[in-house]
Amino acid sequence: MYKNYNLSSLSLNEYLKKNKNAETGFRFCNGMCLKYLPEEKFFEGKGNCKDCYYLFLKVKKLIDNNQTTYEKFRENPSAVIIEKIEIPLNRVCKTCEEELSLEKFEASRKECIKCRRKKKKTNYEEQFKEYIPAIETCKKNIESLKNLFRGMNADLVKLAISHYQITVPHPERKKDIMITYLINHFESLLNPKICLGGCGHELEEEFSVCDECKIKNKPLREEKKVQFEENIDDFIKSIDEFTDEMACKLTKQQCFLITQKLDIKCYVSNKKTVIVEKLKEYFDNKKKKTLNAINNKKILVEN
Repeated sequence: MYKNYNLSSLSLNEYLKKNKNAETGFRFCNGMCLKYLPEEKFFEGKGNCKDCYYLFLKVKKLIDNNQTTYEKFRENPSAVIIEKIEIPLNRVCKTCEEELSLEKFEASRKECIKCRRKKKKTNYEEQFKEYIPAIETCKKNIESLKNLFRGMNADLVKLAISHYQITVPHPERKKDIMITYLINHFESLLNPKICLGGCGHELEEEFSVCDECKIKNKPLREEKKVQFEENIDDFIKSIDEFTDEMACKLTKQQCFLITQKLDIKCYVSNKKTVIVEKLKEYFDNKKKKTLNAINNKKILVEN
């Protein structure tokens, strides 16, 4: 898209590589600047800085009004920059009718982000009200209930969690996990004396948890995660290279933790393949340095 405004703008792959090599707190502007700038000069999710973002909006407005063309702008960008005060940068939201700056709107939208989100929320609430009779009808048939929840999107499942006053920890607010909480809730209603901890034992007290479930160990996945974090130093000492086979046995989070321990510049948002390549490169360089040190030592001994 930016090629329309500046033929020197980078392709997507080139731009991603530039950002990958950026210093902490900096991003690459792929608009007119074509250089690294502090992150605060960018809007979230935009590939060009705020100045270029506004400039391109003005150019697009002039083009839409047949006052210029992309070719004319590329030949003389300063002509538009000089006129920047005269070109309006606001838009009136068709819903709230407020005049707002353009960053308050998604591209080409005539409704502001705040109003769109509010409308989306209202629409989901209206949709969920239509699901309530079906949930109440199916609540004694667990299989039908599972299928019903699986057919709902994550936002509607969240509303179901809220409606039935089920407590779900924030990290577990994923669709499949929330459905499990909902099913457990409705199963407990069928037999209120069944342990809510999931063991299936029948208790004397209704809607309670047995002593075993209260003291049971963390889930295996969580336990393995804790064990890895506790033994990460020993793991790093035990390897002299990082292979694809090792990477397959580790999660992305575990690979990322290793990079942090080794002071390798990496981001949580990086894909696992990127993190693995950085680890391979680190251990390859370390191996080369070790071999060079051994060879240099041999030369000194021979002399």
